[in-house]
Amino acid sequence: MTFELFDTTQVPTNSPLSNTSSASESLPTGCSQYMTLYNESYAKETYCVNGFTSTYDELKTVTRTTGFSCSGGKNPAGQVIYSSKGNECSRCITWSGYSEFRNGLYTIIPFAESKNWGANIAAIDEYCRRKLVGKLFCEGLVNYSFLDNWLSGSLYFFPFKSRVVWDDEENLDISDYATSYCKDLVYYKVGTKENPDKRFYYRSSWYNPVTNKFDSARGTLAHPTTLVDLGPRDEFIKEICIDPNLDPNCSVVRNIGPTSYQDIRPILGLYINYKLDVATPAITGDIYAFFRNEGFDSRLPFKMQGQVLNGDILQLMSMNSEAGIDGFDLLSKKYEMYNPILLDPDVYTEFFKSDNGSANGPLPVQLKLDETDGYRVRACLNEPGRLTESSQVVPFYLWEKNGTGFGTGVDQAWYYPSPVNGSTVEAQPLQGMTYNYNYSGDTTHPYLLLPMTKEYSGDVIKLNAIANPLVASTFNIEHFNYDIYGNFNTTGFTTHQIYDEQEEGFTFLYIIGGNGTLSGATVGKLYTRKGNTGSWNVIDWDNTVDFILPPTSRNYSGTRQILSTPYLYYFGLKPGKTAVDKFIKRFGPLGAFPSAE
Repeated sequence: MTFELFDTTQVPTNSPLSNTSSASESLPTGCSQYMTLYNESYAKETYCVNGFTSTYDELKTVTRTTGFSCSGGKNPAGQVIYSSKGNECSRCITWSGYSEFRNGLYTIIPFAESKNWGANIAAIDEYCRRKLVGKLFCEGLVNYSFLDNWLSGSLYFFPFKSRVVWDDEENLDISDYATSYCKDLVYYKVGTKENPDKRFYYRSSWYNPVTNKFDSARGTLAHPTTLVDLGPRDEFIKEICIDPNLDPNCSVVRNIGPTSYQDIRPILGLYINYKLDVATPAITGDIYAFFRNEGFDSRLPFKMQGQVLNGDILQLMSMNSEAGIDGFDLLSKKYEMYNPILLDPDVYTEFFKSDNGSANGPLPVQLKLDETDGYRVRACLNEPGRLTESSQVVPFYLWEKNGTGFGTGVDQAWYYPSPVNGSTVEAQPLQGMTYNYNYSGDTTHPYLLLPMTKEYSGDVIKLNAIANPLVASTFNIEHFNYDIYGNFNTTGFTTHQIYDEQEEGFTFLYIIGGNGTLSGATVGKLYTRKGNTGSWNVIDWDNTVDFILPPTSRNYSGTRQILSTPYLYYFGLKPGKTAVDKFIKRFGPLGAFPSAE
């Protein structure tokens, strides 16, 4: 008798039980993203291969490696489960004769050595835990909301009812008794006789008229929304507009779309896989192991305290939906190195350490800017004056990480200071925020507010899995380093200095060996921008390097930083009903905003 256990939403294309074969198997993603056993003590042997596309049939001739990991640039393509060796089942359908795990599929062989039933039961239990946690998170049983994140509006004003009654309008004497409107949402400014205003203003949060400070209503910012001018609709406006302050290059209404929200499932799936692998004590199917965040307790009812999603994943989910960010996806060249089949926490221990050196710290995903327009969008939204608006002062909370880098523990949350210190929230103009941001460069760079990083020296992954890794990689610049005689120069490396002011993570590869083509490059020097202007990290490169874990420095000093402000756009999540849709309908000519844009 043989049992197969797998997620029915992700049936393997080449199961040992099937009679079919294929050139490759699809790798699990999202909440079904698990490639190796979490309990390595039962992974006694591993199929180690040079690639990702080996079928199960091809593993028949592979010499299995003792232990749960591979070395020598090879990739784990399956694991053998047992606790006691002997009595292999030669008539069963696994090549080892024991239970095996491969691409999310458990094949259980009860016939082998009876002492192995403990290992079989452990494998079945691990499958149950994975399936339960994945179902809870990714099949609608867990709800999500945004608490105290900044929701910046675009071209949208909600309607409200009001009544303004004057006792003496000429002298700006308003009737406090008869005037009526919702003071939590809007504010009516009378002005002075010299400068009368007599206009309503939308509030970005509740304001305490006694202390004359922004405050929290019912424990939160209540309505943290402000309106943002996204610049001129068409760049040709500069030809007819006489305003010298207008910067048509900072029209971003076409680029941000109706919302910046991006799918959270891929990064949440990675986090689930990571925590199920490294959590101490081990997660045994208890969903509350992912809800141990006590950072919000001061603002929550008693029954909800300590039951918020862990802060180390909350901060990644928030940054993933910022304008200008390329959303996390393991199928993207920017993020494929994070796949658990490549980046095992038990092998790349330094990468997963927190800034204070503790093992298996917060998940350290470095989110990247959208290569098409991410840099310009973020610069235009935050650099003062780029959108030609005089920004209102807005309230916001800083994000407390309880440590530098990605922080420590799981209690990352908004910093809710006590009113004793004279202020309960931060307040400054929406544009120009740079709080604790370390990066400097040209006049624009200080306002990019790149996603958080930690101090890390970098590493490479050599699997011999990509036939032409240089062509498949995503270096920003590949430079053939020839001397004046047309020969490869292996000593002079200065051309990269032209890019000294590029953002951290920018890569420049000097090719110093090969046949003069990208496909024939064999040796090089890889320079990666790290830290402030002019600082580079350099490593030797050769054509066996498949993936690079780039070196990073802390983008923010201290334990608190700006998170989300001012980059979240959540108005109008319903297609066709957004503020931008209304803008197009009223002001667009037909076809001005094709759907492809």
